[in-house]
Amino acid sequence: LNAARQLLGTGFETWGEDWNSPGTVQLTKSFQTSLGIGGREPAKKLVEAYYASRTGAEAYKGCTAYMDFRELLEKQLYSYECYLGSMGKLFFVLLYILALFASSIPDYLKHKDSSHYRSLGASGAVSAVMFACIVLIPKSDIGFPFLPTIRIPGYLFGVIYLIVTAYLDKKGGGNINHGAHLWGALFGILFTIATIGLLGEVNLWDNFLQQLKASEPFLPAC
Repeated sequence: LNAARQLLGTGFETWGEDWNSPGTVQLTKSFQTSLGIGGREPAKKLVEAYYASRTGAEAYKGCTAYMDFRELLEKQLYSYECYLGSMGKLFFVLLYILALFASSIPDYLKHKDSSHYRSLGASGAVSAVMFACIVLIPKSDIGFPFLPTIRIPGYLFGVIYLIVTAYLDKKGGGNINHGAHLWGALFGILFTIATIGLLGEVNLWDNFLQQLKASEPFLPAC
């Protein structure tokens, strides 16, 4: 706990006292320390307190804590089930797997005769999932780790992302596969529109307009 307070700096000398674990533990023959804090909720509070201390804000709320990847995946799948019912899980799996191929094919065709070209990663599929979420919940906030106090609506982030990524892909150079990001994002948009339009339990266009008019992002009743 003392190490956490030193990290946070001035003004946080008594931080965490209300949920600090009492007692001590003997780690070695010559080193004893307090039990301190542990677990995802204390870790979440520490991250938020750190950003607040660095930005001068009294409080910062922007860190979501999950037990592990399974809980995160469960929450992600639940949002798709609100649009596709029992087919939500299948939609997510197909979206991710098909996006891996869809985001890679353009680069394969472009560089198939170049023996020195290498590209590895699943960022194209991640872009597809992100843009599927933007299509379904366009006003969901998206933030930046290096600018913790700035959060913008998903639809605005999506427009900026597509423009910047298309420019960087055309410019070329560097070690980032911007083409995979771009094609993955476009595939996520088209796949979501086609799937929800054909099999969805809500009208995608009406949902998009209602989301834009609403003061807060929401999921349809499910």
